[in-house]
Amino acid sequence: MSCDTNQLLLLRNLSGGKANSGNNETNQDILQLITTYILKGYAIRKIEAFNDRIYLSRYRRNYWLGTKYYYMDNFNYLPTRDTCLYHMDSNERENLEYIDESPIYDIIYQCQRYAQYCCGLTCCLDKFGKDLHSSFLYREALNPWNTSPTFQSQLHFFSCLIFVVHYLYI
Repeated sequence: MSCDTNQLLLLRNLSGGKANSGNNETNQDILQLITTYILKGYAIRKIEAFNDRIYLSRYRRNYWLGTKYYYMDNFNYLPTRDTCLYHMDSNERENLEYIDESPIYDIIYQCQRYAQYCCGLTCCLDKFGKDLHSSFLYREALNPWNTSPTFQSQLHFFSCLIFVVHYLYI
């Protein structure tokens, strides 16, 4: 999928990787779930540092409303993942505000680096063959002639473990 200028303004990979607009139905579903949680529950909420994150189990992903606090989440924000920014239009962000009544423009979420990329409000699977860096790492890890010390020590450990288990049962 290619992106036009409008799509690039709506979605960015803050880590420098690729991004596209994704599936519009999925984007609308995620927006509906997020806004229902914040605006249509028994208590309308405004966003602060302690409630800016929403976990959607359906998509197995954390979403942070706005860009003020997400990087301070020490347990759920992982700097080793690709960080995606979805810029909401005026209809999507209606009534979403911080506690100081400033508007929220963006939704932040993360994808697994080298395996996924930003795709609307979710992540799409990145084919290893298309990204030279990730395909090199993938081939290197699966190479049967890999002689790195870490790989060799793991192989030696499992060989010994199999021998011991076999010896005990004979």
